[in-house]
Amino acid sequence: MITRTGWLWPSVAAGLLLGLAFGPASAAAEAPPPAAPAPATPGKREAAGHAQAIFPFQFVTPKEACGELPPLSFADGKATLSLPCKGGKVTVFYAQGQVGVDAGDGSGRSLTRVPVPRDGFSQPFEVALVYADGSTGLAALGFALGKKPGELVCRNFAVAAVQIGDVSLYVIDDNCNGKYNDAGEDALYAGGCRLATPLGTTAMLGNRPHTFTVSENGQKMSVKESDVKLGLAGLFVRNGWDALAGAVVKGPDGSGFAIRPDQASFLPVGGHTLVFALLADAGDRRALIRGESLSITVEEPVKDTPPKVAMLNLGTVHMPPPELTWNAQAEQLTIAAPKADGVACAGGKITYLFPLPPACFDLVEHNRQGQDVLKFRNVRMQALPTPYVLRRLEQNLLYGLKYRVDLSWAVGLGPMLKSSADIEIPWRGTPPKK
Repeated sequence: MITRTGWLWPSVAAGLLLGLAFGPASAAAEAPPPAAPAPATPGKREAAGHAQAIFPFQFVTPKEACGELPPLSFADGKATLSLPCKGGKVTVFYAQGQVGVDAGDGSGRSLTRVPVPRDGFSQPFEVALVYADGSTGLAALGFALGKKPGELVCRNFAVAAVQIGDVSLYVIDDNCNGKYNDAGEDALYAGGCRLATPLGTTAMLGNRPHTFTVSENGQKMSVKESDVKLGLAGLFVRNGWDALAGAVVKGPDGSGFAIRPDQASFLPVGGHTLVFALLADAGDRRALIRGESLSITVEEPVKDTPPKVAMLNLGTVHMPPPELTWNAQAEQLTIAAPKADGVACAGGKITYLFPLPPACFDLVEHNRQGQDVLKFRNVRMQALPTPYVLRRLEQNLLYGLKYRVDLSWAVGLGPMLKSSADIEIPWRGTPPKK
């Protein structure tokens, strides 16, 4: 499931466009290159982190994007979640749409329960954590509706925060086990775009590569300037991907890196494979593209030559149009939204969340002289329920005539999506004599 807080046409082969100088090839390439990295500052630095709750997150984590947040299945209204607290677990209560938490020793006991909203996460419960070395920490547990009835998903809204130079760094307990150093399972956010990246040994801080480690409790972090060579990478957005939040790729050492949608990003030189790309719009819709079917090779810049950008091209997206069905007796038009498994692009598997945006409504009359007459054009439907009773909107349709309904959706993910249906308004009672 993609979390509920609040983002596809004939396929073309995904391209790897290497060695492109900044120019008109893509939106990412049109933007000026980011500032060159500052000279390296040698030496290892230790930084003290602290746990703090951030609700809601202003960034998207890998497990959130890929629908992999831990699910909780309840029996008799109870479920358990393993955390490094006293007793090693917390008990979660869920009944009648409300959730509560009991850590067992009173430190995280919930005296009240809070509602689980239809969309998004509940207010988080704070739970005190105690690690094997005796240090303490914090979890802030929030809950949202899961895929199955009676199931919840859980996330930890507490992060390990640290300031390194002018970069605010957050380590996210993305697998919600109370630990902050699970490589590939937890996440790292250092700004730059909306996407947090899988935790690895290399991190980009202020356009500089760093070797990065963090303790289990998140209170001790070590960074050291790395001698990894950097090149430039960008996102090709001319195939309709104008609302991309960004993409995450896996680099040569397995660490995750984010590519911005609006300008080229510095990445370590070498081969990178797509982990996921995310599109989000203001209509509370998200499209997730995930898989390792796309790869790019980031090249080291050559002195005295224009910078080259390895362009990640997700390819044109294909989505079948919605099916329209006309019920003459009920005068209802039913719109069957496309199924998610029918949506594909060269980037890999797509999860597309409906509803569709408002449709534009055209109506064509087939008159008795065999001519087509346009009755309505581009009527913006603020809401399009299904089934839709046509005559509630169109008051001057004539009984016994045939019409064609044309609906179009500007989905913002590629070419306009279009569907049509032939309809006829039947006579009620005895039709007039011809």
